[in-house]
Amino acid sequence: MIRICDIKRIGHSRNRLCKKAGIADIFVAMILAFVLMIVIVILVYANTTVTTKMYELAPSLQENFQENVTTILSNTIGNTGAAYESFKWISTLLIFGMFLGVLVSAFLVRTHPAWFIAYFLVLLVGIITSVYVSNTYETLKLNSVLVSTWYQYPTPNLIFQYLPIWMTVFGLVAGALMYINLEWRSAYG
Repeated sequence: MIRICDIKRIGHSRNRLCKKAGIADIFVAMILAFVLMIVIVILVYANTTVTTKMYELAPSLQENFQENVTTILSNTIGNTGAAYESFKWISTLLIFGMFLGVLVSAFLVRTHPAWFIAYFLVLLVGIITSVYVSNTYETLKLNSVLVSTWYQYPTPNLIFQYLPIWMTVFGLVAGALMYINLEWRSAYG
């Protein structure tokens, strides 16, 4: 199926038409940040559980090995725990990076003013959805099995606790950048 923007593209060496990337980016960033935190918490919890169980089983496994089993565990599984400690700052950087990417994308995308209404509606749906995502995150965070793992990540917990406010602020700033960019591009080429 041929779209109108495909017809406009004929004869243009640089295609910058038909890019509406800024409209739903903030919604996608919120969902990706939520999924990222769930994956990280499950990885850290699984690592902690497996490491604890392996150290509990170490005395019974010792008779099958010539080397010290605790040393073997420390050199293998013990290193993954140290690597997973990096998730504390990596998760924060990735979440802020996604939202910063939304702002950069909003600044770089050309958008017709008619799309402002669509952007506003998508932002409104994103803010309403962020209330549910924030409540779901809080429910998962208070899960008795995973509670100690969730509390290892204070900055993402703070972000998700106030997610509707973050979505509103970033969404309005992104919308302003998207339509201020329109004026800047038309005035300066």
